[in-house]
Amino acid sequence: MKKAKFLFLAIMAFVAAGCGQTDGVKDYLITDFGGVGDGKFLNSRTIQSAIDYISENGGGRLVFPAGDYVSGTFYLKSDVTLHLEEGATILGSTN
Repeated sequence: MKKAKFLFLAIMAFVAAGCGQTDGVKDYLITDFGGVGDGKFLNSRTIQSAIDYISENGGGRLVFPAGDYVSGTFYLKSDVTLHLEEGATILGSTN
């Protein structure tokens, strides 16, 4: 019983240590690529350019700070993730 409890606690500690870590993952702000979160500016090309750049440079996270980012279609690539901070929204364009 003690071995099973110890093993369970060891596994839980290992899992908890890995949660929330972003070791080796680089963050890129959409605003550094010209993204505008005003709810009006069409960010499709900006988002796609950022995704392409991040993919070509080893991957990472494209971070959207608080704001409303209007966009049409864009294509995610391997090793690129989108991260929306609190208050950030990606809105679909009708164009």
